[in-house]
Amino acid sequence: MTVSDFQIEFTTAAFAFIDVFLLSLLLAWESLLVISNRFGIAWWAKVETHGPNVTYWFGPFLTRKVLKGDLEYFLEDLAFENPEFVSHTLIQRRCNGRLTICSTKKEDYSELAGNESLKKMSTASNKNSGNNNYSKKS
Repeated sequence: MTVSDFQIEFTTAAFAFIDVFLLSLLLAWESLLVISNRFGIAWWAKVETHGPNVTYWFGPFLTRKVLKGDLEYFLEDLAFENPEFVSHTLIQRRCNGRLTICSTKKEDYSELAGNESLKKMSTASNKNSGNNNYSKKS
């Protein structure tokens, strides 16, 4: 075995070890999220849109701060669906079940979408929840 063959085998083994280590970290993180959700301490965002009428559960997250940061990107992606009205609430809870719920009700949200006070309204939030409402500009 030459020196270069040894270096190649060592490099391959080192990369395999790094891959296994990173995979272990990822699995540990995912396990931590699952456990926090089971005990009801995970943070979720309940995002509701009208026109189309859909409720999205976005999470789980270990901290409210990280949830708020990632929620911005989710809401940007959601804007491509052109909803008339969007509201979201940050909740620390256990969430099991469907993460996207489509409503078939034909409710009229036109007055909500036209309400100037809802254009960019943020309500006070307590320790365990936060509410924000947005409507599409007419």
